[in-house]
Amino acid sequence: MRPAISLCCLSLSLLMAGCQSVVLPDPNTPVANSALEGEILLRNIQDAASILDNRVTNGELTQEQRDVLLRKQIDKYLADVQWSEVPDHDAWRLGDALRISGDWSRALQMYERAVAVAKSNDRFVNDSLRLARAQAKLGRAMDAIETARTTFRVPPQDKAPILMAVVYEIAPLARGLGHDSDLAKLVEEAVPQHMQTLVDPNTKPGEDFLRARPTHVRQAWILAAQLYGQAGLTDQARRCIEKAESLGQTFGSL
Repeated sequence: MRPAISLCCLSLSLLMAGCQSVVLPDPNTPVANSALEGEILLRNIQDAASILDNRVTNGELTQEQRDVLLRKQIDKYLADVQWSEVPDHDAWRLGDALRISGDWSRALQMYERAVAVAKSNDRFVNDSLRLARAQAKLGRAMDAIETARTTFRVPPQDKAPILMAVVYEIAPLARGLGHDSDLAKLVEEAVPQHMQTLVDPNTKPGEDFLRARPTHVRQAWILAAQLYGQAGLTDQARRCIEKAESLGQTFGSL
């Protein structure tokens, strides 16, 4: 059975507050695939976020007000979801919606389902990193570290998200939870994963990836040094700083 997802339009309160309206997909349009419903759900959330972001830019809302309104809107979208009937292949989309709304516990459940049925390396690595982020957010630092490590087994062409997620999403949430030395080790291990990543340098995304790589690797070494320092491991921290400084000397000011 397809999940009963309520894809209502933006609330009247949003539309009458001076923001521009957008044309949202019609939830009553027949679709051939239940995964489309999850896609429409996320597209509607993105549209709502865009409208609210414009209001923040225009000085009509504070960032805090924007976040509250967006979460209320997402709650409306999710109100009629029959969670037991959500197909596994759609679980990551619902997980993203729940994460944006702040419901990390239920998001984690959706991500666990997504990882369990991932049919491609791309889906596995992205959903596993989502799961690790949720585990870190919920205080499960070691679970997050081990989940992130499972992505190391994907082939080089699928490794691109690993370092970025570890450095900018997982580590900031897991930091200070009593496992900083283990977290520092994870950051260190993510560096060779990033260096092994294969991209097509003849494409714009590939060119951008290669241009930004030394910057992100240097940031990873700095983060690892900070984490080792917080754990009282000064020798390891010093080694990581030397790695970062070496990149700075090699690539100039990054």
